[in-house]
Amino acid sequence: MQRLCEIIDRKIDEGFFTPYAKLLNCFVKQLGA
Repeated sequence: MQRLCEIIDRKIDEGFFTPYAKLLNCFVKQLGA
């Protein structure tokens, strides 16, 4: 799960995701925390 978050963060940094995806990723991280 942590690795997935890192990949998503990298894709967001590369501009493949919208700000909404960033919020979703934040939510997912809370579930994994």
